[in-house]
Amino acid sequence: QRTQATRKEAAPSIAQPAEHPRKVVVIGGGWGGLSAAHHLSKEPGIEVTVVDAAPRPGGLVTDGFTTPGGRPAEAGIHGFWDEYHNIFRLVHDELGLTGAADPFTDYAEQGQYSPAGLEAV
Repeated sequence: QRTQATRKEAAPSIAQPAEHPRKVVVIGGGWGGLSAAHHLSKEPGIEVTVVDAAPRPGGLVTDGFTTPGGRPAEAGIHGFWDEYHNIFRLVHDELGLTGAADPFTDYAEQGQYSPAGLEAV
């Protein structure tokens, strides 16, 4: 019985700089896409482009509408609780958004609005 040795080549690692820069496209400018792009951009030899269908980044965090009374309202519940350590580490520690630049607010009980008006409290 004859055995054949197979040669397995290791797949190139993202952490190893390539001879030519690797170009990565991240589809989606929400929290997940922006986080992935941020972390990939720190790797040597990686060029990152973020593509999103919306005119501004943020995904679900940026959706919303204006109530008939002219008040801006979110279209859904978008919150980051204490368990989202990765988000707070990214925003506060890595991006340095603290103090007046901190984009997060404290928890506040609020109503849920739709284009039809107040839906729930």
